[in-house]
Amino acid sequence: MGRSGEMTLKQLIAHYERGKYRRLAGEEAKAYRKLKPHLDVAIQNAVKFSPLDGRKHRHQLRLPNHVLSEAQSKLLAAKEEIRAAKDFEALHAIVQQQIDQIGGVGVLAVYDIAHRLGAFRGKEPKVVYLHSGSAEGAALLGFTGPTVDKKELPEAFSSLTCAEIEDFFCIYKKQLAGKSLAELKSMCFMSEDDD
Repeated sequence: MGRSGEMTLKQLIAHYERGKYRRLAGEEAKAYRKLKPHLDVAIQNAVKFSPLDGRKHRHQLRLPNHVLSEAQSKLLAAKEEIRAAKDFEALHAIVQQQIDQIGGVGVLAVYDIAHRLGAFRGKEPKVVYLHSGSAEGAALLGFTGPTVDKKELPEAFSSLTCAEIEDFFCIYKKQLAGKSLAELKSMCFMSEDDD
């Protein structure tokens, strides 16, 4: 970052803050909270489709339906553990333990499902989870590993939650590498202009 025409980190974060992806993530989190007290429905939605539009989650498009059904069954069997999870990290560990061994399920699916269940339960990540696209974006700023403490990140991230930072790293990885905003396209949400 820093070449003529590139946006600074602060400018990219401001773009995220006022843009559609942050708004859509917030709307989806609210939709999960509205599912209370129906944990069975929240699990089904977290695994298979968005409560906003009933469509398959964008990150899970490549996963066959039988894989998602197996994940749903395993999580439904663990619903009392999910209900008892004290924080997001415990919830993430439960989801990982239950579905990580299913062929086709990777760290991104584990995080996404845990994050959606966390929205239902009102549990937010306390660290930034790095996987797939978010790991690529974070690496461009020198951060590696499965997680990073928000306190280690530049001050420009202070206005974002850990989940929003994960989202930002994934969505803006090309812009962090110097590409223009014209090339911005997210796999996180389907929108009217993606159809």
